[in-house]
Amino acid sequence: MKTLVLVLVLTIAVAMAQQHMNAFGETYTLIPPSNIVEINGTNFTIPYNAEWGNITSIQINTIAKTLVVKIQSTSEGNLTITLPTKFINAFQSAALEPSYITLSRSYEQSTAHFVVTKNNHGIYYNEVDTADNRTLTIPYHMGNNTIEIEGTYMIPEFGSMTYVILLVSVFSIIAISKYHRVWQM
Repeated sequence: MKTLVLVLVLTIAVAMAQQHMNAFGETYTLIPPSNIVEINGTNFTIPYNAEWGNITSIQINTIAKTLVVKIQSTSEGNLTITLPTKFINAFQSAALEPSYITLSRSYEQSTAHFVVTKNNHGIYYNEVDTADNRTLTIPYHMGNNTIEIEGTYMIPEFGSMTYVILLVSVFSIIAISKYHRVWQM
């Protein structure tokens, strides 16, 4: 019975740790002019261009499955960013998408729209899909802009700390079970 309670407590601990992964460094920053980010030993090239503006940073949050692009611009322009589908993608769940997104392009069988917001407001954008990439063209205004791109999938799907916590939990259960058997004899 004690072992069952321990297993339940450790399972809850793993679930809580997964929810709070940002504290363990699952956020990456891409600083221009670089367009390469390394995540778990894999390099991803993310080409981007800000027409009439400067990109100051791109924050990548693998838990929230988002890219947050900070732009300072002297005029209205467009952000063009190419996202590798092995890095981030959005899969079909049209029922959950806001109405401003469903109007921006026609659906394909397995892909859906990214959720794109500018300064916390949903915006229309253009998208061109290929087998390996999705290129988004997102308009922005003069001044400081924060553009957030949210997908439904991002590498790594599960954070590295989840595996560490799971291993510690399994070894703890084994050790306590052995200790409990010796103690009862």
